[in-house]
Amino acid sequence: PPFENIRRAFSRDLNVVLSRGIRSMFAIALAHYRTALNERSLLDFSDVLQRAVDLLGRMDEFSQSRYRLEGRYHHVLVDEFQDTSRKQWELISLLVKAWGEGIGLVAQQSIFIVGDRKQSIYRFRDAEVAVLQEAGAFISALRPGSSGRRAIARSFRAVPGLLAFANDLFDEVGRDARRADDFKYDEDDRFPGDTAVDSAATSA
Repeated sequence: PPFENIRRAFSRDLNVVLSRGIRSMFAIALAHYRTALNERSLLDFSDVLQRAVDLLGRMDEFSQSRYRLEGRYHHVLVDEFQDTSRKQWELISLLVKAWGEGIGLVAQQSIFIVGDRKQSIYRFRDAEVAVLQEAGAFISALRPGSSGRRAIARSFRAVPGLLAFANDLFDEVGRDARRADDFKYDEDDRFPGDTAVDSAATSA
């Protein structure tokens, strides 16, 4: 046991040293990257997104541009919303913010988002599945008294046995969800197995 304790302590300390080294290398690489962008007067995707959010957030200073955007775009559609980052949602919400305040330039305006929280796989790109729920609440508030959410549970692409397996598996995975960004699987997410079409029979 004493030797095992020493080995574990060494592994722990080595991981700390390696982690610090990787962070230092990343900071150096990031500094060089930023310098290269600045020297060439370039913006990467994250910079463009941040600049757009900053501009739309300064309503008074850029009100003419804001109203021009609202006059040009009357409908906003976002697909694969479960892979949306919080910054991207901030940009979208700023584009339609005036609609809920009653100061939009067009009478008929709409925002439509499509997403499936079970398919959220882009956390490494700052996607937050919890943003899907927040966006749903935001959209519902634009038209008080009406439900802004529709669930589509019917699947025509899998056989009933496969859908039953998915229901059982995800029920188990989502049982202990506590945080806002935890995987959730409630009744709106379940697949009704008896409505599925046997894809093999259909293709035959």
